[in-house]
Amino acid sequence: MTPVALSVAEIPAQMRRIAAVGIDHGWSHPGLRLLMLSAGARAIFFGWAFYASQPYFLELLDRDAIWVVGLVTSGVSLATIVGNQLVTELAKRCTRRSTMLIWGSAVGTVAGVSIGLTSSFAVAVGCLLLVSAAMGVIAPVRQAYLHFVTASEHRATVVSFDAMIASVGGVGGQVGLGAISDRRSFGAGYVVGGALTALALPLLLALRRLGGPADLLATGVAVDGTCPSGLPSGVQVESHPVPAVVGDAGERQ
Repeated sequence: MTPVALSVAEIPAQMRRIAAVGIDHGWSHPGLRLLMLSAGARAIFFGWAFYASQPYFLELLDRDAIWVVGLVTSGVSLATIVGNQLVTELAKRCTRRSTMLIWGSAVGTVAGVSIGLTSSFAVAVGCLLLVSAAMGVIAPVRQAYLHFVTASEHRATVVSFDAMIASVGGVGGQVGLGAISDRRSFGAGYVVGGALTALALPLLLALRRLGGPADLLATGVAVDGTCPSGLPSGVQVESHPVPAVVGDAGERQ
């Protein structure tokens, strides 16, 4: 990526150009559009669900034990890591990325609704950890799909466009589910929000019907769940040689 100097007057045109790239190479791609919309549907719930869990779990516990919130937060992080690690093993048993996306979304939906239906602190925490593990599976798989179908020169812009779509869903979820929990209860917010994540399932089923090379996993090729960008280990990524540094004595270092 090469830095480009812009004047203030040139910024609006540059913003339009970047938006056009995001639309042309992201939103206009049928598979990426379905992937982005499904992420927006999940984002309606998951951002709100994490923060709402803190007062809700204390309410279920019926104790003012703030330290419990810290333990639950640590558990969420650990469950997400476990989900990341499961991707490699699941990819060995699946031939399509959409399989992992569909099952991950289904598990997240059922677990999310269950948080609001139970009156048990232990069950609610377990369901939240299950939701986190499902998200840990989904994130690197969908990123691998995105990287597969997007050219390297447009990848950063498309990733940002994808994040913007998810953010729109997250903002709507924070406002809407916050209002529901304020007027009714936290449990009602979890039931409604968890149910809304089911909107991602028909989108992912459509992605599966779309098929294509990006959905296929070659036998023995796994997605590297430990890679921050979610790159599949079997997909080539453009690389550029690093130039040698020449020292004062003319030797290559």
